Amino acid sequence: MLPFFNLNKNLFTFLFFFIFLIIGIAIFPHFGISIDEDNTRINGLSSLKYIFEILSPELIENSDKFTNIPSLHEYREQGIGAIFDLPMAFMEYIFNISDSRQYYLLRHFFNYLIFFSSVCFFFNNKKKI
Repeated sequence: MLPFFNLNKNLFTFLFFFIFLIIGIAIFPHFGISIDEDNTRINGLSSLKYIFEILSPELIENSDKFTNIPSLHEYREQGIGAIFDLPMAFMEYIFNISDSRQYYLLRHFFNYLIFFSSVCFFFNNKKKI
């Protein structure tokens, strides 16, 4: 009888996380915009501009995206980490996103996916203790 309860527990856990994922995907477009999201976007674009200056300067010249973006050395908030902002800026550049709503939706979607995967890992780690 014990394996039956274990099977139900695993099914319940799977259903819980599946519903949790679906609800998050359904509501992420309704997340609010925080006061520093413009700054973090500029931080990511400034870091991306710096990388492009080193690797391929013609990418900066051929793109309108970096016109009003300060260089990394001139950016006053360069002490902020770019571990999340740089990949988001790169995705904005690759997908040629020019609408700010689309950029923030992309950012909120990936932010939720990181949160969701963190919850899954913490739950999995809790089971092993």
